[in-house]
Amino acid sequence: MNAIIKNYNQLVRKYREIEKETTENEIHDKRVILRRIFPILKVYKLNLSDVKNGERAFRLFGKLRDVQVQILKLESIDQNTEIVDYLSFLKEQETKLKGKTDRFSKKKELEFPALKKKFKPDISNIEKRTRKSLNKLIQKVEARKNDDAADIHEIRIAFKKFRYIVEVLSYLEKEEEEKLEKLKYFQDKLGEIQDYEVL
Repeated sequence: MNAIIKNYNQLVRKYREIEKETTENEIHDKRVILRRIFPILKVYKLNLSDVKNGERAFRLFGKLRDVQVQILKLESIDQNTEIVDYLSFLKEQETKLKGKTDRFSKKKELEFPALKKKFKPDISNIEKRTRKSLNKLIQKVEARKNDDAADIHEIRIAFKKFRYIVEVLSYLEKEEEEKLEKLKYFQDKLGEIQDYEVL
């Protein structure tokens, strides 16, 4: 079994293990698993639509995650009347979204396609897509203002796509773990900025 299929199957297994969980960490992990699966599917000439209910799951988990992040941020600061009221509203939203997520997960509505073992991924194509993703990221960084939240969010999206295609490439060509960790670190920092912007 090739390294890409092995990692894909590990991601699917990990998703199944936490499928029914709705805590902040598990919702975050489920979204990350889906994000990491998307570029693998592209290598196998598949799309997000080939994951049954994949787009729906991603949107649902995203809404719940945004609410949970806001709650965590607000609970960590001094409380005044407005914050207490807003926290109460957010917790109501969280309860509703958790209910929707629970129903979705209990029905096991998310189904992942099997990858064909005979299919040989084209490494040169993956490298080409990695370069293309990097060039898009560089263009966004050079064309945007680094003090504008909307621009930083655009950079974050491009960075995320680049990081996950590099990860797929790392299954086939040895990449230094330290470099992959740096990509994760930068993505986390960009994510923190977006979390505060959402709040």
